[in-house]
Amino acid sequence: MRSGKNTIKILKKKKIKFKKKITFKNIVFFSKLVNDKHKLHKDKKFSKKKNFKNIVCQGLFLSSICSSLVFKFFGNNSIIVKQKFVYHKPTYLDETIEIFGNVHLLDKRFHIYEIKIIIKVNKIVKSEGVITIKLI
Repeated sequence: MRSGKNTIKILKKKKIKFKKKITFKNIVFFSKLVNDKHKLHKDKKFSKKKNFKNIVCQGLFLSSICSSLVFKFFGNNSIIVKQKFVYHKPTYLDETIEIFGNVHLLDKRFHIYEIKIIIKVNKIVKSEGVITIKLI
């Protein structure tokens, strides 16, 4: 699926957005998965004591949610080769994030694409990132 015609068939949309509510179950499950025992991700009193307004969602969890954009754009026809995220503001328990993805061709010869990502809560940018993929 790497020729020019087939690439166009894979990439039906250039922009995608979706929403996800961050739940306690999500945060706890991810903490167990990566063995993250930081109290910011499970103890509201501790988080408030450290000047956060609620339990804080892990940045890596937000990044992992964004990897679903790769599938939404390319299905099973790509692999992630690089990603980079910046976390401007904390994302909290019970917030609904809105994820915006915009895809760009970087290298036609080697079938490399870049997905630029913005994560917002109520129009406030919480995180931004870039995921680079290669078609397989």
